[in-house]
Amino acid sequence: MDKTYFTQKWMNAREEYDMCSRSSILDYYLRENDNLEKIIDIGSGTGSFLRWLIVKKYKFEKILMIDQDEKLLNKVYKITRGLSIDENLLLKKASSNLFHLDSPNQNILSEIRIMKGDISKLFKYIYNYNFISFSAIADILPKLFLDKVFSVHLENKTILFSICYDGKVSWNIKNKYDKYIMKKFNEHQQSVKNDNYTLGPASISYIKKKAKQKLYKVKTMDSPWKLNSDNVSNRDFHQQYINTIYKALQKDKNTDALILKEWIHDKLEKIKKGKLKTIVNHKDILLLT
Repeated sequence: MDKTYFTQKWMNAREEYDMCSRSSILDYYLRENDNLEKIIDIGSGTGSFLRWLIVKKYKFEKILMIDQDEKLLNKVYKITRGLSIDENLLLKKASSNLFHLDSPNQNILSEIRIMKGDISKLFKYIYNYNFISFSAIADILPKLFLDKVFSVHLENKTILFSICYDGKVSWNIKNKYDKYIMKKFNEHQQSVKNDNYTLGPASISYIKKKAKQKLYKVKTMDSPWKLNSDNVSNRDFHQQYINTIYKALQKDKNTDALILKEWIHDKLEKIKKGKLKTIVNHKDILLLT
């Protein structure tokens, strides 16, 4: 699969919003399961899903985190260690790619392993894990990759697609070009990029359709980002998000450049003045095979 890199600044900033927006969908799974046992986190980045598990106090035996960006994987230990201390846990480094999370009071020792590689070529590993996580990447995964997920035999496994962009964005202060810009952005997300066709927001309905064809149980819950402009940190991330839309359409020949320029100027001005609120809708999808 072609490489898709995200900046460290973007990954660090969005984790706070991911942490707040992730739904309680795993509670549905844990009604009948004591813990998550063996997890494989595909497209793990710096480990935001792992840290969310730690904060939520979800138990697991081991987790394999796979990503094709080594720079992001190299941040896993440092960032997670700081959080672990805050949660009264101890993260020990056994090697450069193997860590142990120790909870002395509860006698729990979890294994954390990181692996660099093209995620489309690492399907052989999923058979060793009972819980498969795709965190915040469903809309940018090639359709062929999703087809492969549903073509292999995955019996008695749980698959979680979390923070899946659903194409709906709303603002407290509307701009006359909002519908036009978001239509163009969603079309851009659902298109051929780097020789691969990605489904963008249509990935949600596609995943649900493929899951039902396989007779998997399907559970969905909302996991929206709620962006404000009430302080420096929130304004900074808000601007970053608006700029992701702008940068995606800046070189799109089908988007009117003057409209795009007027739209982003209006949004950034309202963020700067502390007035704009944005809701970016996502879905969490839990599949029981």
